Amino acid sequence: MKHSLNSLTVITILLFFSTISYSQSNQRINNTGSKKSAFENCNSFRSVNSRVSQAIGTPTPPVITASDIEVDQNLENIVSLSVKLNIKHSFANKLLIQLVHPSGTEITLWENNCESQIAINQSLIFNDTSTLSPNECSEETSATSYAPIDKLSGLNGLKANGTWTLRIANTSGETIKFSNWEINLCTEDKDTPTLSIHNFNNLKGTQIYPNPNKGVFTADFGKNKTDLYQITLYDFLGRKVFNRNYADAKNLINLQNISKGNYILVLETNEKKAVSKMIIE
Repeated sequence: MKHSLNSLTVITILLFFSTISYSQSNQRINNTGSKKSAFENCNSFRSVNSRVSQAIGTPTPPVITASDIEVDQNLENIVSLSVKLNIKHSFANKLLIQLVHPSGTEITLWENNCESQIAINQSLIFNDTSTLSPNECSEETSATSYAPIDKLSGLNGLKANGTWTLRIANTSGETIKFSNWEINLCTEDKDTPTLSIHNFNNLKGTQIYPNPNKGVFTADFGKNKTDLYQITLYDFLGRKVFNRNYADAKNLINLQNISKGNYILVLETNEKKAVSKMIIE
């Protein structure tokens, strides 16, 4: 092998997978862009208005507070998300809070949580990684992260763009002090190529499949293979987790001892090199 990856090369590869950022604000959106990993872009959006209406029904019709966030950037599909509400209310057990995706899909975040009268003060944060279930209410709920009733991951894979709506139904009779809400959307990096069986255009006849995989995949270098091939795998922090040379035309590679996640796969011959992404589930 005439060349190998040094630390500078690894940094260059990571920069290649990370060169995208977003920054936009308008009348309805305050947005800040950040990079969660080499394969995701995370953006926060904040509402600036809300509307209140009285529902019809008995015995006590709820008062509905709704607020929209318009996401009009060229974002890819959702990978993960979280929601934050800036709200004050004396009756946590009298509220129904729902997030509505632009497609109309509803996610219930909070549904009459807390068995007794508990006050919500300042903020509620919802994310799937929280270990605090919705019914585990402290004496005063303040800036606390809760797991939602419905998993937010139910929206993964959907488009991020469009009008997002937060709905709060209040049956307590007390007015909610609601200032705004935020949504943090982590989406696929549109500049990151997804590895497929036809992705190595500069190494004709080469196929790496399947992808995503469970840690076992095939490296098929084609019938006309004459070169020695080297496969190297890096995690998104640039750490080398696998490296091996292959002389056979077709090879079954077992990496089941490697953690699940996104990786950078580098395929090299004496004269050529290809870089792409591999997902181990």
